[in-house]
Amino acid sequence: MQDNSLAHVLMVAYNYPPLENTGITRTVKFAKYLPEFGYCAVILTTQTYGDLPDDAATLTFRADDLLGSFKRTYLAFKQKQGTLNRHANIRLLPPGSRLEQWKSTYLVPDPKIIWYPPALRLAQKIIRTHPIRRLYSTSPPETSHLIAMKLKQETGLPWVADFRDGWLFEPHISTRLTSRLRYRLEAGLERKVLLSADRVITVNQVIADDMARRCPGAAAKISVIPNGFDQDDFAPLHRQATRPDKFRVVHTGALSLSREGRTISGLLQALRAMQASQLDMMARLEILMVGDLTAAETRMVEQSDVKQYFRLTGPLSYPEALQHQIDADILLLVTAPGKAGATTSKLFEYLASGRPILALSSPSDAGDLISTLGAGVVVEPADAAGIQQALQAFYQQWQAGQLPTHRDARVCQFDRRELTRQLACLFDETAVA
Repeated sequence: MQDNSLAHVLMVAYNYPPLENTGITRTVKFAKYLPEFGYCAVILTTQTYGDLPDDAATLTFRADDLLGSFKRTYLAFKQKQGTLNRHANIRLLPPGSRLEQWKSTYLVPDPKIIWYPPALRLAQKIIRTHPIRRLYSTSPPETSHLIAMKLKQETGLPWVADFRDGWLFEPHISTRLTSRLRYRLEAGLERKVLLSADRVITVNQVIADDMARRCPGAAAKISVIPNGFDQDDFAPLHRQATRPDKFRVVHTGALSLSREGRTISGLLQALRAMQASQLDMMARLEILMVGDLTAAETRMVEQSDVKQYFRLTGPLSYPEALQHQIDADILLLVTAPGKAGATTSKLFEYLASGRPILALSSPSDAGDLISTLGAGVVVEPADAAGIQQALQAFYQQWQAGQLPTHRDARVCQFDRRELTRQLACLFDETAVA
């Protein structure tokens, strides 16, 4: 509901509920806590994934596009046929399909660019009818920044650009680096965004440093506001009694669906070696994979000779996933090899759970944070011997009742309320034209 005592912020965020993925959480939590710091979020998002009953009350506006209309029609038909589960509205085309590859290769800066015209028109209408005093955009997709930049040019409103991933640093669209023409084009767009925004925020220092190096003129305006966890999400959860004869390793979320290159092949290799050695722990080991896996990832597990150690739940609700984290003996984190900027939002939920973490990660921001907080063990994703050694060490601690079960006090700095306060401070520093 509109509160004119608060400064209104138009938040351009393609990824937003009812879409279910980790990309929505940062914006949702900012919107939740901004009123405590004098700001009201007005959301501009896509109509592609449908709407919610409280859209009007939460000042959520949805812009449509042709592909989104086709997608909703197709999904409605599939749901009527009973062949679609409740999570399938997230993806129309299978990952790696020719059309998906074509869109990623030829639509610049990303496949969501077709959303730009209707989203811009709706944004202009919102600004005419609501007391908007600030602009905020978040990527990926980077199309959101192009919309906000145009609005900034038209209105002079202060603008904060939020990068949840790098644009050209370890990009989620690999063709940005393989095509010289595309790289030059997007480098120009990125530079224009960085120089036009009043403030720029990223999720970690690695991405911030890369931006400052490639665009020195924007360095002074770049800040880091990391991802985090919401204490309200954990408040109703309590560790539930699980089978005492099982040593439970839990992974929540997607693998390559979230970031190309994430794989548990090193873990499978370690399990084969442990099975061949007939270690006692293998009779008690259970690895729970909670979330979306690709068909290829599911086959890799189910056709392996260590499939008996796995339980695949498929997608679950967010509270259910958090409950599995709380109930875990250890938590499994997997990042893409060679990605120094990897800091998934899931990591901060893991830290908040207080459970020890086995991170399969190359040198990265995520690994550095785990090591700094003493929150677990970091092993290269392909280091099967290292993974085996870490699992055995954790198992011995579990047998002795010595696994950590508390949250480190330093984790409180990543509470979503505190992170939103930092964003509000950046809004405070910008002046309305």
